[in-house]
Amino acid sequence: MKIYLAGDSTVASFNDSTYYYPRFGYGTKLQNYFYNTEVINLALSGRSSKSFFKEENYRILKSSIKEGDYLIIGFGHNDEKSDDESRFTDASKPLDDPSSFAYSLYNNYIKLAIDVHATPILCSPICRINPNNEYNGNTIHDTKTGNYKDAILKLAREKGLLGIDLTSKTVEDAKEGFDKAALYHAMTAGRLKDGNLCYDITSVDKTHLNEYGANLVAYYVVDAIKNSNLDLKKYIISDYKRPDISYLHMNPLYKLPHYIVPDMKSYLPQDRSFSSDGKFYGLAFGSLSTTDLSNKGFVAYKENDCYIVGQCGEKRFGALCSTYDGICGVFRPLSIKKNFIVEA
Repeated sequence: MKIYLAGDSTVASFNDSTYYYPRFGYGTKLQNYFYNTEVINLALSGRSSKSFFKEENYRILKSSIKEGDYLIIGFGHNDEKSDDESRFTDASKPLDDPSSFAYSLYNNYIKLAIDVHATPILCSPICRINPNNEYNGNTIHDTKTGNYKDAILKLAREKGLLGIDLTSKTVEDAKEGFDKAALYHAMTAGRLKDGNLCYDITSVDKTHLNEYGANLVAYYVVDAIKNSNLDLKKYIISDYKRPDISYLHMNPLYKLPHYIVPDMKSYLPQDRSFSSDGKFYGLAFGSLSTTDLSNKGFVAYKENDCYIVGQCGEKRFGALCSTYDGICGVFRPLSIKKNFIVEA
């Protein structure tokens, strides 16, 4: 028997070599709770129920799932992106509306499983944690285009399926306080405290789980199955229990970023200086969400009246943070011999 998973990044697997606490989708931990079953995690980061339908992983699902198998469906985070037509589905509209979240879930996933005599299971999306401990609106997927948790659970009731409310479960945990909730989530950076390396809570990913959080959410899925009437519960290991903090592991490959003072003579020799013409120019500095300008660290050049200055590429010299930073502005070149004062 096989358990298939279709979902987004909160379900999917990752390969985060640079994170302090890497991302793990809960689909990566379900195998720990079952015996004599094979868990096949087809979830993909960034997908919605609408866009996953167009992926190769969907074609694999469609051609592989058989009678007696199970399909766990975990979408919602990206379906609610109303500014992205390729992913958006409307949670406020009914099942018979082709633009609705319910329609996408039923026609692309539930019906796919039922037609081959497999069993679909619906999971609502995990919450996004909030530093102010406020859980409403987008943190619980209650948006201007409907409540995605409610749409999932309503569809499950209407079709007689198991619907697992992971939204409420994760909100319950998150309300114990942001400092504790953050320990379930990925963090990109560490920091030094009293000379020892520890996590940097300011780098927490408020959406994606770490290994501890993924094990915990997988536990919630398994516990709901255990308390259902599904035959799948017979394959749950007998001694499963709620994960504790011992499941939280730092990435052994993580390296603390450190600042390297640039050699300004080699960085900007005199023959690469730009003359002062009194005009104002645009400026782009740092890590920009565009194609890398160089893989050598520092760059400085002028293109279409815009200066591109700073670090980029693989070495990340001069970065202000451990993830990405970029600054845009305007400036006027001055003679290298002219003194000036900068005020803000």
